[in-house]
Amino acid sequence: MSLLGAMDVLAMGTMAALEVSLPRSRDAAGFARSAMAPMAVWLSADKADELNLIVSELVNNAVEHGAGKITVRVRALPHLIAGSVCDEGVGFAVPTISTRDDNAGGGWGLSIVDQLTQRWGVELDATRVWFELVIP
Repeated sequence: MSLLGAMDVLAMGTMAALEVSLPRSRDAAGFARSAMAPMAVWLSADKADELNLIVSELVNNAVEHGAGKITVRVRALPHLIAGSVCDEGVGFAVPTISTRDDNAGGGWGLSIVDQLTQRWGVELDATRVWFELVIP
């Protein structure tokens, strides 16, 4: 799959938007990180790393727990990155972040998203996890 063919980047003055469709595979998070490169011009190196981590975790969750097509959408605004990862699954109950089983082999994804973002949430029509990352 060519990312160039799946990616649509739009830049307008102080705003940029990106949308990418990803394969349902173990490589999806890596493709998503590569697709975030155009957003790096809007961010410090630390914030670009945070965006990559947030998107990677949400894409991994979509691969592991979701169904159907995976789509990542990200918009850069002057002081905010707003994004979402969508799949065609039936949604999920949002776990209580603080009660995660520390002995489990995984499960850190939403905790990481919770720590790095200003706010985040889940919409359940098809599964859509959205986030806001503040740019200081």
